[in-house]
Amino acid sequence: MPGKSPLVGYGAGIRKETLLGWVAWYGISDPEVRYNALKKRVKELGLDVSALPAPLRAGDSFKRACRYAEQKKVPYGDVFTNIMIRAVTQDNETVERHLVVEIVDADDKRLEYEPAARLILDKYEYVLSWTAGNNRPMEETFTHKQSAVELRTKIEAMAVRLSGDLGKKAVKKSNLRLSQSEVPKLIIERFPWSLRPGNRSLVNAAVKNFEDEYKRARTYLDSQTIRQMVRRQLDLMRAFLLRRNGSVYFIPGDEEERAIALCDLLGWISPGSGFHILPLIDTDKQREMIQAAFEDEVHESAQAMLHTLSEALHNEEAVTSAAWIEFMNKKEELQAMAVEYSDLIDREFIKAGTELSLLDDTMTELLKRGLVKANRQ
Repeated sequence: MPGKSPLVGYGAGIRKETLLGWVAWYGISDPEVRYNALKKRVKELGLDVSALPAPLRAGDSFKRACRYAEQKKVPYGDVFTNIMIRAVTQDNETVERHLVVEIVDADDKRLEYEPAARLILDKYEYVLSWTAGNNRPMEETFTHKQSAVELRTKIEAMAVRLSGDLGKKAVKKSNLRLSQSEVPKLIIERFPWSLRPGNRSLVNAAVKNFEDEYKRARTYLDSQTIRQMVRRQLDLMRAFLLRRNGSVYFIPGDEEERAIALCDLLGWISPGSGFHILPLIDTDKQREMIQAAFEDEVHESAQAMLHTLSEALHNEEAVTSAAWIEFMNKKEELQAMAVEYSDLIDREFIKAGTELSLLDDTMTELLKRGLVKANRQ
């Protein structure tokens, strides 16, 4: 059930015309939420679905499981074990990593370091189907596209080698079809070291832990993914950080409805999660706090863009169309926020204005020098 709005009680007797906006902070703890359930809840609460994370992908889940399955200094008799997972190879179809066992003494001195298992994720399934000369349907399944293409080439070549009308009929009847679907397959192969009697139980436990983490990662969104979604939602609400160390945000007063919706959403995600807001009363001291925090926000964003764009100018390297559009959108967003917050607190952002003007000048110079790649239609 959604939690109660924090505005009930403390904020109930405060007149809205006395508010500058809302102070907000949040925490995520042990979420067990599926993507489709989250999407449904976000829609129900009237939050922006564009802030949602991408649906779970097998490759991302595999990497997340590798990260969470690592363990440090686990007691093992009179010594300790470190379970590590090391990257080996990766391409568009397959990811391979090795589960490694390191045995150390109480002083962390290495006694053994052995690869224990290969962890392989094949992301796709390729199916090649055709009709043989006797009208019999044929089908072969592959985990790599190249293998399927090679077989298709061989079948086509065999049909072409047949002579006369028979050859023409064979080519027609081959009716080759190659289809691709995302059918992730997890493969675990143990190295010889892990099969020794003294090592088997240790490796079995480590592999079982990895399998459990992979199953969880394929089912539920993790804390970091939820945090990124909340941050994107706050960006859409024109919020900015008041205090970076504690991740305390300022939310404009006209975003009360969505702020309360975020309170409900995080309360629904897990008992240990929460989004908290308090009204910020309009006083000179609070206006000064907003001014200083927003100046810092603009400074950090503008400096990051200026660094990248100045390097492009210095090295005379062209900026891609996609990157340019991103820079333009961010600059315009900061300029719009500067106008909005300047009006809100009735103060001029001198430092922010200077940095945004410098950013404007740098981007103009890039255009003059022809260092922005045209967008290909």
